Amino acid sequence: MGLSPLRAAVIGCAAVALVAGCGSSSGGTSPTTAEPVPSTNSSPSVSVQPDTLRMNLSIDGGTVEPTNQRLDASVGQSISMSISSDITDELHVHSVPEHTFEIEPGEDQLFTFTVDVPGQVDIELHHSDRTVATLVVRP
Repeated sequence: MGLSPLRAAVIGCAAVALVAGCGSSSGGTSPTTAEPVPSTNSSPSVSVQPDTLRMNLSIDGGTVEPTNQRLDASVGQSISMSISSDITDELHVHSVPEHTFEIEPGEDQLFTFTVDVPGQVDIELHHSDRTVATLVVRP
């Protein structure tokens, strides 16, 4: 007893759909890179949500403030960093998804991100080799 051509086509389509649905994406995760959002004090259209965790970072004459700060956050919570720096550097957020932000010399560079997986997340300056903060991210 053989399969009719229609039944074979239906089974073939179902198998292709099953394999496509179970397949993985392109492999590894790639870091998210974001550009700074210019901070404008006069623009009412730029707002930070009330539950946003706000952090300030200063890099001045080789001194980084804060360092080794410990902060609590929740999965999906918006985290906003305002950075003033006299040098270029890279800010790395070692989370899922991973974030990388290019810091330029200047005041009030604003970077905003979220963390999707609970755990401890280090935020570090790549070139200065400093840990700015560790986020304890809860579900």
